[in-house]
Amino acid sequence: MEKRIASLFLMDILLVFSTIGFIFVVFDLTQFAFAFELVVLLVFISLFAFGMFNAYHERRSGWILIAAMLLAVIIDVVFIAAVSTNLGLSHIFTLFFSVMALAIALINLRGEHPKEEKIEHVSGPYYNKSSAEPEKKENPKKTFEPGKYVASKKANKYHTAKCDWALRISKENRIWFNTKEDAELKGYVRDKCVE
Repeated sequence: MEKRIASLFLMDILLVFSTIGFIFVVFDLTQFAFAFELVVLLVFISLFAFGMFNAYHERRSGWILIAAMLLAVIIDVVFIAAVSTNLGLSHIFTLFFSVMALAIALINLRGEHPKEEKIEHVSGPYYNKSSAEPEKKENPKKTFEPGKYVASKKANKYHTAKCDWALRISKENRIWFNTKEDAELKGYVRDKCVE
């Protein structure tokens, strides 16, 4: 988790520097080339923001989009330098930070991603909703069979597995219980769908 946060933070910094460098590259251009590259710059910024949003939500598509956009920035800056026959400091600055950011994006693409859905069944003390401080968690025991009842790590109610609310719980936040008593012992309250 900390590695992911550090990677996202580093990517934010590299993208900011890469974008600043690209702004300087664009503002060195004249007339039609300036107008065209200004539009390209705005598209890059929008797609970087969208890609980072997806990366923050642990979607692999975010890293793919960021890597593709960084590759496009690198190609565009090299093309601009070749056409204008001017490889200035802003070009080198942009290329350096873009290549560094591309390396981080590729590392994150190679990282571990869930290949199939795994459902956790938690037994042992979890979070006592009535106390101000959470109890210490024991390592949950994992099984690959869902229980009869499901709750969210972020809520205080448990539901039957086929309840509309249960279906809205994201996979990573699901906690399964075999009995109503198990759920209530963990501090969860029954929802209307539980008879």
